[in-house]
Amino acid sequence: MTIDPLLRYEGDFVPELQADIDLASVQMGAEERFLFSRIDGRTTVRQLSSLLGAPPVRVARGLLRLEVQGVIGRPAGLATLSDDEIQALSDTADEEPQSEVPTQVAKRVNTVHEADLIGVGRYAGTIFPREPFEEINDLPVSLRKELIWCDLKADTIDAFKMFDVSANADARSARKAVNNKLRMFHPDTYFDHELGSFGPIIMRHSVRLGKLAEIMLDDSAREELRGKLTASGALKEELDSEGIAEKARLDRAMKARRMRKNPMFRRMAQAKEIFAEAMLAAEQKKFVKAYNSIMTASSFDPANPTYIEMAERFKRRAADERVERHIKAADFNQGIGRWDRAAGAWIYAAKNAPHRPEYWANAAGMLLRVGEDLKLASEMIDKALEVEPQNPSFLRIQMNIFDAADMSAKAARVAERILEIDPTAADVAERLKKGRRKN
Repeated sequence: MTIDPLLRYEGDFVPELQADIDLASVQMGAEERFLFSRIDGRTTVRQLSSLLGAPPVRVARGLLRLEVQGVIGRPAGLATLSDDEIQALSDTADEEPQSEVPTQVAKRVNTVHEADLIGVGRYAGTIFPREPFEEINDLPVSLRKELIWCDLKADTIDAFKMFDVSANADARSARKAVNNKLRMFHPDTYFDHELGSFGPIIMRHSVRLGKLAEIMLDDSAREELRGKLTASGALKEELDSEGIAEKARLDRAMKARRMRKNPMFRRMAQAKEIFAEAMLAAEQKKFVKAYNSIMTASSFDPANPTYIEMAERFKRRAADERVERHIKAADFNQGIGRWDRAAGAWIYAAKNAPHRPEYWANAAGMLLRVGEDLKLASEMIDKALEVEPQNPSFLRIQMNIFDAADMSAKAARVAERILEIDPTAADVAERLKKGRRKN
């Protein structure tokens, strides 16, 4: 070669495309096309070298070949290439090995086979052009086929075919397929990728998918589209009873195999069955049985948030149902004057349903009537007051316990608290006066 490309295209030279380029008459290899796609009239040779990951001499040679074919303008102050120089350049290009593949031009160079150009399956009947597959960029052949095919068929295929969704798919499957396609062809997915001439195609396809997604993600709009396509004959409903039965059989076999291989799935399935029994018992107002079933299900699947939430919800109802018969026994014994038995029943009820302060107070009142264990009675009324500290009925029981234990000062303080809460308690006021007169 009689021309030194590094001298003709210095590092600060900015190549610019010629106006009215007839690309049909230009013959460019994969490397020249990739270089051509990066020429924007602002990027210097040095920047192109860094962008392409190629040495400056390789970029300069590519620019020289583009200048020969009239794609870019010559550097200012330099003469046009003569016929001899162009001929010498062509001879040199012919001598270069054709099998040489540019290394480090892009992240990946796809090798194109004849089979890649023949459409099968979804693309049946489509013969793809070779040039887009020979372009050096980061997109695999499968994505290139999808983009080219959708671009060609944009006006003739419906939303179901565009998203590759079966017309009989349920709402969940349709939404999953649509969201996967939107994510796959969103421009941000390929922010740091070399796209070459596929960049505008991805932008165009993303806008197209966004418009069709409004229909596919809306259940009523999707059903309306399915009805229109079926009515027009563009969509045929195919119901294969044997295929459906076979799929159901395979699903059952897979589930059974999964449960045999992994005991965790079996335990989780048992937990679901027990939880269903718990919900049935709750509907029948059998809260003890429902709570016990939920706790059993939770032991099989302890991390399930539903079981934890429902256990907390039914815990108090189960406790109230569990102590119901003891409440009846306490009322019965209290009515016939068996204070000790009534106290035992109220204590059992209070311990099993601690969220009910009245049970603690009734237990303290019965113990006070028995008069044998005032300390336990004081502990019981304290637990009731922890829940409702301003309840005057509970404070009256505490005052009576202090009086029975000859704790006049404490009883007087409790009486003052009762009057603060209920100033109309005349008996408490009179009692407080009598105590002051004694002192």
